[in-house]
Amino acid sequence: LQKKGLFSSTLIIISAKHGQSPIDPSKSKIVDKNLIPNLVNGVQNNLLAQATQDDISLLWLTDRGRINDVVNALITNQPQFKIQEIYSGESLKLQFNDPQNDPRVPDIIVQSELGVIYAKTTATKIAEHGGFSDNDTNVALLVSFPGLHGQEIKSPVQTTQIAPTILAALGLNPQ
Repeated sequence: LQKKGLFSSTLIIISAKHGQSPIDPSKSKIVDKNLIPNLVNGVQNNLLAQATQDDISLLWLTDRGRINDVVNALITNQPQFKIQEIYSGESLKLQFNDPQNDPRVPDIIVQSELGVIYAKTTATKIAEHGGFSDNDTNVALLVSFPGLHGQEIKSPVQTTQIAPTILAALGLNPQ
């Protein structure tokens, strides 16, 4: 940038698209990735259309009429499966589109306890991404531009704050 004479007019932003959970590797715990899918299919044979899992479990069902049955089964197994929160119905629609109208949105989201990763029991992972914990949604943010007054802000930065920060730094209205 300096060689091409662009450094003095370039805004440099360093961040990440997501965090990693857990930040402290000693808190990492692998939970068998087959537990939740097996539970769903135990409610009804072939009920699970798709499961995507890491430090959360995204579940799409073949029969949405069984969502409450699956949620109740998950609640019953909450301690064993290390589940912190279950999102379905209205709690899911508060954060995402309605799964009835948007096939990209899962029918149920299972947020694991901090540090839990749903994976093969032989996995050696120490962190994963994808959930709603602070470790997953808070990221480092470094903004550099000649003429900006340097300061360090220690409050957490969520990934949703990055785009508005860039727009404001460019003198554009984030709204």
